[in-house]
Amino acid sequence: MHMDHPDDASSGARRPPLPAPALPPGLSGWPSAQTGPATHPRLPRILRCIEEELCDPALGTDALQRRFFVSRPTLYRMFRPLGGVARYIRERRLLLAHRRLREEPGCTITFLLYDLGFESERQFQRAFQGRFGMSPASWRQLCRSDVQAQDQALPRRRPGGGYTAPPLRQAWCG
Repeated sequence: MHMDHPDDASSGARRPPLPAPALPPGLSGWPSAQTGPATHPRLPRILRCIEEELCDPALGTDALQRRFFVSRPTLYRMFRPLGGVARYIRERRLLLAHRRLREEPGCTITFLLYDLGFESERQFQRAFQGRFGMSPASWRQLCRSDVQAQDQALPRRRPGGGYTAPPLRQAWCG
């Protein structure tokens, strides 16, 4: 056991292991972080840190190494079941971008990509297209049209009285 970090036991006694971390919402289908007894005790805290610092463009392997006092090989081993450090962070950012475009379809893509820590528009466009099968602009347009359809679906008064029923529509952005 590496004993140079304040979180490590200063006596020879071993601490009980932390429960295996659960994947953050939206990563079902990814390999599980629950790899049994080999799960590193710092992984749950690192995953929480990533969620809290997701919009920081400096978030990456180097920042996590410094913050959690782990070596690069150790960090890579911890994230191997999750596809790697960079892939995990990119996936979390993409899922957040997808959600924000759905919730705020008036948001500009340029503002969003820099707000979420992506370094370039091209990087963001390619990653989004690869993950969701459509460009961020196409997704935003679908979400805008869904918002407009919901506005139009509100009951309207007929000239002779009464209300018309709203048409049913597939919810693309819900």
